[in-house]
Amino acid sequence: MELLKLWDMIARRKAIFIAIVLTVVLVPVVGSFLVKPVYKCSAKVWIKYKSITPALVVPSLPADFGKFSYSSSDYLSDTFVALIESRPVIDNVINDLDLKDKNGNRFDIREFVEPGFIKKVWSLKTGLEAVQVEDSELFEIKAYAGDVEGAARIANAVVGRFLTLFADVNSKDVGTSAKILEAQVERLRREWNDAEQERLRFRTNKLAVDLDKQKSDLLTSMTTLQDQKRVNQLSLEADRATMVSIEASLKRQPEFKPSEANSSIENLSGITTYKNKLYDLELSLVEKMTQMKEPHPTVSSLQSQIEYTKNAIRTTLYKSVTSDSIAHTAYFDTLVSKYGDALLDMTTLSAKNQGIDVQIPNLEKSQRAIIETEHAYIRLTQKSDNLKTVLTSLLAQLEYAKIAQAMSLTNATIVDYAIVPGKSNVKSYLYFPNRKLILVVSIFIGILMGLCVVLFLDYTDNTFRTRGEIRNALKLPVLAGIPDKKD
Repeated sequence: MELLKLWDMIARRKAIFIAIVLTVVLVPVVGSFLVKPVYKCSAKVWIKYKSITPALVVPSLPADFGKFSYSSSDYLSDTFVALIESRPVIDNVINDLDLKDKNGNRFDIREFVEPGFIKKVWSLKTGLEAVQVEDSELFEIKAYAGDVEGAARIANAVVGRFLTLFADVNSKDVGTSAKILEAQVERLRREWNDAEQERLRFRTNKLAVDLDKQKSDLLTSMTTLQDQKRVNQLSLEADRATMVSIEASLKRQPEFKPSEANSSIENLSGITTYKNKLYDLELSLVEKMTQMKEPHPTVSSLQSQIEYTKNAIRTTLYKSVTSDSIAHTAYFDTLVSKYGDALLDMTTLSAKNQGIDVQIPNLEKSQRAIIETEHAYIRLTQKSDNLKTVLTSLLAQLEYAKIAQAMSLTNATIVDYAIVPGKSNVKSYLYFPNRKLILVVSIFIGILMGLCVVLFLDYTDNTFRTRGEIRNALKLPVLAGIPDKKD
């Protein structure tokens, strides 16, 4: 029912409705043929967020060398858009292309960048916009101008200047890194030289070059002394058994002179005194032999005293066990001689074992000192080698930085230049006016405005057209009606 009323209202005022629709449609459509057109051209730049490809040229260059690092890709896109629309890029483009407004003045960057629809199509008819292509690493630079060639030149000039700016930023970044690396290289070179000099001085002063030989010689000496001590101990036990056997035989001989009852022959007071003296001399000889060569006068003197003491022991032994009243036989003399030899041998072996017991701890102490010296030398060597390794690594990085700086590496690439189309394709680059769109929109707006005017007129019209409207308004019956005049 409401639609019928609306249709009735339009039908009654169809002339007004049609006039409004035609006016609203014809004015913009006709104006679109009169207005100066604005064209749009675009170029695309691929900016890689995470990697740069200098390794294709310099295989040793780190894959991320020269890249920008941010915490979020959202910030990255805004950053790159801001760089593209920055003053260093746009000012150079305006100067390079000598872009001026209709008054002959150079464009203001604040009006030139993202000027808004009205300025693009009416006042400036020139502008620039940079947008990210969806969520990709591609950025589209859109340029607007009154001719398609001008729009293409602006787009290409912007991407060219942006790449130059991007390369300069990377170059400065790499240059700063190179300066820092140079300072670190000089510092590490000094530290490495000092560490190497310290290592060489230690090697010279401590004879570190012969440490392995010294350890080997000490180990050989310790092994020899321990073997010698075991041999001496076996010999001591054998001599002790021989002495016990000989002493038993001597005491059974008639020539034996008993003295100091229940006492062993070796413990006789006269023999003990010489035996102790011989022990001390043998021990001193062992100590001196570790410090001096045999021809040394001190060694020779000790050897002479030892021989004298041994002869004194033999003489004292013979007198102590031989009876003066009974003639002694050759067998008895042989037993006394063998007993004396065994006693002297035991005394010498005991002194040597005592000397060995003193030498082994000294050798162990020397061995520990050599090990400590070796560890100190190893620490100095490791310090020097570590510094040299770090220095070598920094030198390599410094060379990479210099190469990257010289190559002006960036992680941005132009993937699509703005191309000037042929005459047949110019319409596809037309940004304004879009006549089809204007026609559709103007028809829609015209119809909408026509409906609004018709509804307004009907709302403000107080005329009665039917008997029903009169009855409803006056609440009175209609008695008669004047018919329409007919020819």
